[in-house]
Amino acid sequence: MCDHTENTFWISRLICFSIVSITIIQFFSNIIQGDMFISMFLSF
Repeated sequence: MCDHTENTFWISRLICFSIVSITIIQFFSNIIQGDMFISMFLSF
């Protein structure tokens, strides 16, 4: 039982992490497509 709950915990963490990663990737791809990326690049 202990191993089962630990596995489901890690699976839920993995799903949450993948959703966050996809959101961040979409956010950055929108910035790269737009002019905001140029201004961000120049600020660095």
